[in-house]
Amino acid sequence: MYFSVEVFRKDINTYVATCPELDVFSYGKTLECAVNRLKQIVQFYLDSADEMGMTLEELGLAPPDEKTHIPKVTSSTPITAVN
Repeated sequence: MYFSVEVFRKDINTYVATCPELDVFSYGKTLECAVNRLKQIVQFYLDSADEMGMTLEELGLAPPDEKTHIPKVTSSTPITAVN
């Protein structure tokens, strides 16, 4: 499973990273810091959902009747797109 990451520069010293599928955000002084923090937040979100026994379907991340277990965050290799 892949989650998208969007990053923008808020000001000269702040980058903001977001995962739109989970509606979570992080920030940092560098792009790398913002993305690494976001990775930690996403992992915490998924771990918490898993501890509560939730499925991807219940999180709205899988089609109905697909009782897929919560994945672990394994990589933060960026795939970039520029608009």
